[in-house]
Amino acid sequence: MILIVNEDANHFKTLSEFKSSMSRGRDVEFKWKGIDYTLSSVWPNGKMKFSIGPCTRVEKDCTVYDAVDELLEYKVGGDRLRDIITQAEIIDRTL
Repeated sequence: MILIVNEDANHFKTLSEFKSSMSRGRDVEFKWKGIDYTLSSVWPNGKMKFSIGPCTRVEKDCTVYDAVDELLEYKVGGDRLRDIITQAEIIDRTL
């Protein structure tokens, strides 16, 4: 059996698709302007929030937002996340 991998399978085609994915608690790793970023759902005190930052694995490098719309204003290499997420190279994504 031959397994064919579609390299675009992880790519977000629309902003709505990204927002829907995040609102369901998904995680995403992506690359923009040569830097890897991680985006995760976190659950402090039982309420879902969203953490984003460079893939340094250092918690203080991450910013936490209460809502997806706030998260979309995060600056990624000088650009807003909302403007680049459909263009960014998605390294990994939970489906």
